[in-house]
Amino acid sequence: MSIEEISSGLESLQMGDDSVISLLTKKGDNLNVLSDSLDNLIAYSKDAKHVNTLYELLINDSDSFLSGLYRVGDKKAIVLFNTLSKHKVSSEIIQNILSVIRLKLKKDIHIDINRDVTIDIPLEIFYVNVYLNLITQFDISIPHHIQVLLGLLNPIAFKDHDEDYKEISRLVLLIIVKNINLNKSKTIEIIEDYLEILYEDDQLTMNQFLNMVDVLELIFPILPEVATQAYTNDKTKDHIIGQVSEISQGSLQINRLRIIHLLNLINSSCIVDHCRSYNSTNFFHLLKLGTEFNQDEEIQILSTLDIIKLWNFVELNQKKESDLSITIEQLGHIITDWLRTKGNVKKHSTILEYCIEALAYLTLNGSIKQSFRNDESIIEKLVTLLEQASQATTLNTSLTYGLLLILTNLTKLKGENSDKSTLKFLKDYANAATTKQSHNSEEDQSVITLFNKSLLIDHHIVDIISRLKTVHDDSSTKMIGLLPPAISIIGMISLTKEKKVKEELVKQGALNIILNFLIKYSTITKTDTNTNIGETRPINEDTTIIDTRVMALQALARIIISVNPLLAFKKYDVKTCIPFLVELLGPDISQYTDSGLNSSGQYPYLFDLSLVDKFDALLALTNLSSIDNNDIKTQIITRTFEQHLNNLMLDSDNPQVQTAAWELISNLITEPLLLAKFFNIDESMQNSKRLEILIKLMNSQHIQLQITIAGLLANATEFEMISSILMSKESIRNKLIHTICEICQGQSDQDDLIERIAYILLNLVYGSNDQSRQWLATNNELKQALATVVKTSTRRDIIEVILESVKLLK
Repeated sequence: MSIEEISSGLESLQMGDDSVISLLTKKGDNLNVLSDSLDNLIAYSKDAKHVNTLYELLINDSDSFLSGLYRVGDKKAIVLFNTLSKHKVSSEIIQNILSVIRLKLKKDIHIDINRDVTIDIPLEIFYVNVYLNLITQFDISIPHHIQVLLGLLNPIAFKDHDEDYKEISRLVLLIIVKNINLNKSKTIEIIEDYLEILYEDDQLTMNQFLNMVDVLELIFPILPEVATQAYTNDKTKDHIIGQVSEISQGSLQINRLRIIHLLNLINSSCIVDHCRSYNSTNFFHLLKLGTEFNQDEEIQILSTLDIIKLWNFVELNQKKESDLSITIEQLGHIITDWLRTKGNVKKHSTILEYCIEALAYLTLNGSIKQSFRNDESIIEKLVTLLEQASQATTLNTSLTYGLLLILTNLTKLKGENSDKSTLKFLKDYANAATTKQSHNSEEDQSVITLFNKSLLIDHHIVDIISRLKTVHDDSSTKMIGLLPPAISIIGMISLTKEKKVKEELVKQGALNIILNFLIKYSTITKTDTNTNIGETRPINEDTTIIDTRVMALQALARIIISVNPLLAFKKYDVKTCIPFLVELLGPDISQYTDSGLNSSGQYPYLFDLSLVDKFDALLALTNLSSIDNNDIKTQIITRTFEQHLNNLMLDSDNPQVQTAAWELISNLITEPLLLAKFFNIDESMQNSKRLEILIKLMNSQHIQLQITIAGLLANATEFEMISSILMSKESIRNKLIHTICEICQGQSDQDDLIERIAYILLNLVYGSNDQSRQWLATNNELKQALATVVKTSTRRDIIEVILESVKLLK
């Protein structure tokens, strides 16, 4: 909005400074009239000529200013932040505003707001949201305010307003996190003191008890040590045991509020190993009772979730008491039965989140994974929920993440590190579960592969994933969110060797998902200061980003190996993926010195890349190099030869990787840039050595390597200049012809190899001068070798090429 428009709006309103003050400070019930002026008030706050009036009111009477903003419906406090942005504000002023908010929250806690009028959020949420925005924008921490904020965690005060209570809890959590970042020791001290006052009180009211429970639940994920100490304290234990005893003697429905919040605390505390054992010992009876209480779905599913988190500690199958015996399979049935019949995002969003979290844990258990894969109704339900998430206006991130995590667990093939990016607790839990379930039989990998194929082709899982908003989020945020499990699912499916599967991955958008992620979470760095070549590397050292990038790189290579690059790339240029494939080859070999790898090139994850990763990257680059595009070929040569291929082509300990390196070189050998590195022998000794190695390896013990190098030389010698160089240097000529003769004499039955040898010889004859031809014509070893091929070969085309060479020599 321009200054002229602002002025015009103000003039039409005829609002003077006194009117502004009146608007913000006016008391009364006519809220709708006030709300009509909000847009004009926002415009006023943007006007440099008039904003001083607002600023003076803010400084002199912050209470009235904030109350006025709430009454006129400025729920985001836009006027406040506009006013502050126009002035150089000291930290003392912000602290004063924060103190005013603290007093308001301490004195004016209530929930009875008419949501049909000016503002549709409670007073508490308004003030806490303003508080959070202020400390975030101005980087301020006042730990002693946390006591008042923790006091807001009172579910009884928010009865029948669950969403408001969730929002208050979320905002308070964010404020605590900010204080921890700025002043951790003092923040912890304040929270410890707050909890101590509660659990040391022998006569807690219900409000105080539930407040203590919810504060503990809130801080477990961010301060597990503090929460654990308070939670397992004998005083706290006495309070909770007393409540549990009272609940067990009465009706679960009557005691519903206490039960739900206790179950949520148990759920939250399971992030700590010691607490899981503690819960198992003290609260298992309550949880078991809850799983049988089918009159209340939330209690039943939440109790089941809690036991699933405890089962590896409790050794459920070995419980001798009949009333406590329960198996992991029974727990699974409770969850899947509810999901089939009642799982609905709109009607049961909270219960559904519990259900999906439970399934995420259940699908870590090898003994029951296959039963889930075989349950088509459950798979269909999970896919349907994920599709609904892709169509939702607002994404439920936790629910969607849980769904993707379940599918990640089900698609995971043995030996693949798809769980590296999973939450640490899930990994720890899986390890513990594996220890307890070591007797379980190994999963059939072929069955998992078939499941993965069905998930792609029958359920179009990648297409659904591609429509999830945060997967294709083009914003500047670096929050990784749903991408680790999404990339893992694509990666596991890409392990299926069928070309049809790779093509379907491309059709459903897998390449776009992978490249979107890699571009967003990569930076360009130069490890060689002598060149201008940039290399792709992770944007930071976050292990989740690094692990997910590696999965993405692996999937990218596997897909490109099997598809036509000209048809596969729609959104991105083919050249976009070259540096990512090169990254999969590992550290830059050219950076090695006598003392090791140059420090500028040290990225530890590169050293963990396997031979399979290098092999796949080489095959993918070879496929790209088949495109008739000089820019692509030049970029591959520039990025790979000195850095990787120059070493890999000598790696005889890994013949498959060595052969793949030579296949890539063979595909690129017609490029002048690469020809020079083997055949410009007068320029450097290194080029001469490479040519000697090439000729030597053509007689390798590995037939596929022989065929590859022979094909390379056949392509190169089509250039008459190359043939001339080979024949003009006596030492090279003698070694080459002797190698050709040995192959013809000893491997005349290897048609693919002999065919390439025949064309090399023909090209050499064409490129020879009279003297060289005379030498060839009189070479008895060559005559005998060619005679052997003519006698033994069953391929008429090979014999014809040999005879043509003989004819030219005569």
